Order: sequence, then C-alpha cells, then structure tokens
Amino acid sequence: MVITFRSHILAAMCGAALTLAACSPGSTSGGKAVTPSGSTLTSDQVAKAGRVTLTMTDFETAGGLETALDQLIKNFEARYPNITIKRSSKDFDGYGKTINLAMSADSPPDLAEANVPMAGKLIPSGLTASLDRYYAGYGWERRYPSSVLQLLRSDNGKTFGTGHFWGQAIGGNMVGVYYNKRALSELGLKVPSTFDEFQDALDVIRRKGKLPIQMGNLEQYPANHVLSTVLPEFSDPRPVRSWINGTAGTTFDTDGNKAALQTLADWGKKGYLPAQANGTRDDDAAAAFGRGEGVFDITGSWRSVLFAKSLGDNAGFFTLPPRASGAVGHPTGWLANPFVISSKSKHADIAAFFLDYLSSPANSTITTAAGYLPFDQNAPAPAGAVNGEVVAAWKNAVRNDSLVPYLDFAAPAMGNAMFPALQSLIAGKLQPGQVAKTVQSTWADYHS
Repeated sequence: MVITFRSHILAAMCGAALTLAACSPGSTSGGKAVTPSGSTLTSDQVAKAGRVTLTMTDFETAGGLETALDQLIKNFEARYPNITIKRSSKDFDGYGKTINLAMSADSPPDLAEANVPMAGKLIPSGLTASLDRYYAGYGWERRYPSSVLQLLRSDNGKTFGTGHFWGQAIGGNMVGVYYNKRALSELGLKVPSTFDEFQDALDVIRRKGKLPIQMGNLEQYPANHVLSTVLPEFSDPRPVRSWINGTAGTTFDTDGNKAALQTLADWGKKGYLPAQANGTRDDDAAAAFGRGEGVFDITGSWRSVLFAKSLGDNAGFFTLPPRASGAVGHPTGWLANPFVISSKSKHADIAAFFLDYLSSPANSTITTAAGYLPFDQNAPAPAGAVNGEVVAAWKNAVRNDSLVPYLDFAAPAMGNAMFPALQSLIAGKLQPGQVAKTVQSTWADYHS
C-alpha cells in the first residue's frame, strides 16, 4: 500500500555505492535542478529545486512510529510544496524478504529503512550510497554516542566500527524493564537498585503466586531482548560490542555469556516466565501485561505508548540495574532503524536533507511522543509518566555512552541460529554451553 504526501526533497547524486563523484544531474519537472554533488543543502536551495518526487520504503506499519512518519512527511511537504514524497510500507517479515530485490531494481526507492543485517547485504552489493559528506555537513556524527556510531560505519557490510557511514536514523530505541507500579507496591516491593535485588523480587513475586515476568516468545526474537538485557550483568560490554561489530578474535563462548544464558534458563525453570511463553505471541503477551498479568515485562521502548494507554499511571520503567549499586548500567539499545540512500538515487542530496529534517531536534516533540527516543538531551519529555521514564533512562544511557547494540546484528544469519536456540534454552532442551557454541559457530561461519 502506498501513502503519498507532498514534501521537499531532492537534488542529486548517483553512481556506485560508495562513490559521490561522476554523477549526472537529477531530473526535475520544472525550476532549477540541484547539481548532484553529495553536498548539504539549505532550505532555500531545496525550495528552488523544482518539482521532485522522492520515494521511500519502510517497515513501520503500526503504532506511533508510523504515525510520526506520516505527520513529519505532511509537515515537510507543507513547507516544501515542490516536493512529493511517496512512502510505501510492508510488515517487517515481508520487508526483509524483498528489500534486496527492491533496492537492486532499475528504479529503487531513494530511501529505504534497513537494520544492520539488511545493511550487511545491501552494502557489499553496492546498493547504498556513502553518507560521509552528509554526516560532516549536517553534523550527524555529533548527534550519536560512539556506541551507536560504530555500527553505522562499514566498508563491506561484514565488519563494522570503521569505514563509510551507511545510514542515518530519526531516533533510537532501548530495551528495559516495564513494571506494574500497583502490583509491585501491593507485594511490598520497590524498584530494585541492584541486579540481586531484582532477582530477589522475582522470587518473592513467584512465591506469592504472581507472574514475575510477562513474555511472549512464539516469534523467538523476544528472548534475545531478554538475554541481551541480562548479559552486561555478567560480561564486560566492550568485548560484546566488538563481537557484534565482527572484530576478529572475539567470541560469544565465554564464561560470562554462559552465566547470563544460565540465568535465562533458570528463570524458565523457576517459573519466573510464563509456562506458555514459547507458544505466546509477543503482541498477546504485551496485551496481557497491559491487563495486569505480570509484574515485569522486559521489552523495548516501542511498547511505551501501548503501556501508557493500557496501564496509565500504573506503568513504570527502569533499566536493569547493575550488580553494584550506583554503577553504570549497560542497557540494550541502538537506533530506531536507520534509512539508507540508494546508490542509484538521482535525488540523494535532497534525500539527505529530508533525513536531516526528520531527525532534527526541532521535530523531537513529534518523534518522541511516537516512541522514537531522542539523541537531543534537551528534547522535552513526552506526555505520560512511563514515556517520560523511558526517555529519562535513554538520555542517561546516551550521556554515559553505555548502550550495547542488539546481539543478532553480529551476522545476517544470527537470528536464525540464536533465536530458536534461546527458545530451546527456556524450554530446558538446550544447555547454556550448547547455545553459546551454536551462536559462536554462526558468527565464525560468517566472519572467518
């Protein structure tokens, strides 16, 4: 389904994936064409670019993120009536299966949303343009902490941390612990300040006949979010980040990671997770938590809008506390997936201008209210107590540069190996050492 809006965008750039030179001018249907130079543009230049149509595709098909994109596009087109933006969307599964084909077409979208595994396929195929000059011109590099920037740089789509910038995002996302304030209080508990206190709370909740952690893992990936949240309690985040980036000599098969896997297995054995977790959809589990079923729910910031509506003032949020009180925690988080610019785009300069508009601090009220987490430390807190708590925790993580990206970013096939292995771990069918070896074998097959 295609949603069409009017908007300002264009100029030009074409050529090979990582080349900004040797381009031919972009076409327009009136007015003065903007030379495709890989340059940053001013508002006046975009307004005088003539009539331009920019195409974009993404996998934001529901919830606040889709609403925010629609609103920002409308606002952009109202400001730049010479620009039309044609936006198309697919659900995540369908999008992932077709993005390579779409970007390799003769007339691909100018802009496409892509996570790290998708970028790992698009970059070596020469389907994405280098954004280096836009990062320099618009100051994007200053917007992100180093823990985020690492995965935005790659020359081959295989190893990350250095090389060309390949994507730019509207905001971020983060995994943490949502909790039911009334339920926690009725059990005589308070928000834990250490990981041991959190573990103790889980035991108290179970002994009192309540469900400690709500979870739906039918899709298999939610367990990955839970594991990645627990992992920094046992492992130094620095080698974990290096492993995700594909750095040679790193491994997932460590004592610390196996201890984290053992903790997840223990939660399953002790009844801290729903007995039917592996057979329950993630959306259904979130709905159940919103009805008061479960004291905690370890999930992403993309659920904050839902929980604010379903639980109201009873919804709360915190990042899993470290073992030592007062120490810096390391929550899982990264970007609400970046957009790439096609190497075939005739309007790359305007596409980059539009990305800068989407991620501008001036639009943070719209994006933050929709669930995008702001990199701007001065961004206002959104309405709703839990939304404010999520943003405050995020800002703290950005200030401390303490985010650890998602584990399945480590290799394109990592989710295919890790997710079902974690499902089996929770069910008691695999041991932590077996899961660690499976994960590392997948990593080694790709990076060797």
